[in-house]
Amino acid sequence: MITEEHVLRLFDQANPIPDVDLLDMEQSGAARHLATLEQRSSEVTRLDTRPTEKAKPSLRRLKLVLGAAAVVVLIGAVVVLNQDDGNAPPATQPAPTIVTPTTTPAQSDQAALAVAQEFMAARSEWDGNTVESLLAVDATIAGTEFVESSADYPALSDYERAVGWRYLNPDCAVSSPGRIRCTYTLETDVTRALGVGPYHGNSFVLDIEDGLIQTVTHNFSPDQFLADTAPFNSWLAATYPSDVELMFVPSASGGDEFARITPDSIALWENHTAEFVAEQSG
Repeated sequence: MITEEHVLRLFDQANPIPDVDLLDMEQSGAARHLATLEQRSSEVTRLDTRPTEKAKPSLRRLKLVLGAAAVVVLIGAVVVLNQDDGNAPPATQPAPTIVTPTTTPAQSDQAALAVAQEFMAARSEWDGNTVESLLAVDATIAGTEFVESSADYPALSDYERAVGWRYLNPDCAVSSPGRIRCTYTLETDVTRALGVGPYHGNSFVLDIEDGLIQTVTHNFSPDQFLADTAPFNSWLAATYPSDVELMFVPSASGGDEFARITPDSIALWENHTAEFVAEQSG
């Protein structure tokens, strides 16, 4: 490490100009020597070698200029030596530029629309596992839907396959950011056998966030459907009275309103629906 004392010593060694007072003394001695020579020869012209008053300022200015140059050289040497000692400050690296990908509202809506269309296709194909995978684990299910959680959709799909429940002409559109409305037309094996329906004006409203359905609201009015399928219910009560309680969930008013979604109930729905449809065809 270069110290202040070291720098001063280097400065003294690098100064090529002697002290002005010493230079004056040497010049005065030279003048006395010349005076002696004048006395020895009258033919020699006296030379006044004493420095004029203007000489000293010139020497001082020269000393200052050369001294300043020496200081610059010494400062440069100190910097180089300090770098050689490994004490040079590290070079400042520019901060990296972080580019954050952005998703526009239109892109988000298109992604949500794709999820809704996949939901409707899976419902039409009775693919309950795919339906479940499209819903958040804690998704809210509301409206006229036969399940309470996303984990119930595989069983619901089995029931819909058993009775031939079909979602015809599904059409999905963005109704607001993150919300998709899908309309469809309903028919079942029983309604086709009875020659009633199909039933229009049904829809799913899906709230979608981060690629998952957060809320399912099923808008389906069962009144006309239940009225049209009453012949099947009458046939079932007359033919298999003991199975009615296993196949239906009683409503608050005491009537049999919605299908019970259990493995045993689904098996009965499949067998009795096929039998009823066959009788209507014969």
